[in-house]
Amino acid sequence: MSERPEDTPGFGWRVSLSIVASLGWAVFLIIWLFFYASAFNIYQNIAVFVASILVFGAIMGGSWASWGMKHGRKFEQQKYWEDAMREEFRKIVKEELENQKPKRPARRKR
Repeated sequence: MSERPEDTPGFGWRVSLSIVASLGWAVFLIIWLFFYASAFNIYQNIAVFVASILVFGAIMGGSWASWGMKHGRKFEQQKYWEDAMREEFRKIVKEELENQKPKRPARRKR
């Protein structure tokens, strides 16, 4: 049986970090918008928003990049072979079904 991504070492804490960071980013934005945004102009608020996206992206990229470099190609190749086998199976089944269809004799004109 092939290995699943969930079974690889380090996958669990990365998923947990992703969930916590996503919730933390949402809480930060809510707190910022309700309590601090009014003290800044629109350009400064946009800058804070963009900076928060960059920080969130750095956290996600930093945590998932090493996992992707270690395990990504293995699962990409596995998916390729699974898709190829699935397509080949579909072709075989389609051919078998077409071969099993009873041939109807042509109707005679009256």
